[in-house]
Amino acid sequence: DHSEATPVDWVSGAAFIAREELVEKIGLFDPEFFMYCEDVDLCWRTWKADYKVIYLPEAVITHAIGRSTDKAPNRMIGRFHRSMLRFYAKNMLPERPLLLRPIFYAGAALAVAARASIFILRNKMDVLKRRRAR
Repeated sequence: DHSEATPVDWVSGAAFIAREELVEKIGLFDPEFFMYCEDVDLCWRTWKADYKVIYLPEAVITHAIGRSTDKAPNRMIGRFHRSMLRFYAKNMLPERPLLLRPIFYAGAALAVAARASIFILRNKMDVLKRRRAR
């Protein structure tokens, strides 16, 4: 239900507003996260500090420009998975990241393969349309 304020696991970094006392306790965004998961990490630390992350339906956030992933989508997939690994390595039990790495690398490879396939199919469809139009 999106009509009531409710605790959530995490919110987008573009929509994260915190009290000064929380920032003093947990710090700001971790600079080790270039992109992706920096907001998840911040919310994780919020919960670990015994604060809540709350979704407020009356809050309206406008993220005017967000085109980083459009410029190099395949590179961004790799960065996303690296950030996920960094999050797990930093915040979960020490033995978990080694077990999860093959899964994340396989996921990254599948995502890149899927994007490449879509790119190839779209280009082939464009070529076929141009040939038929002649």
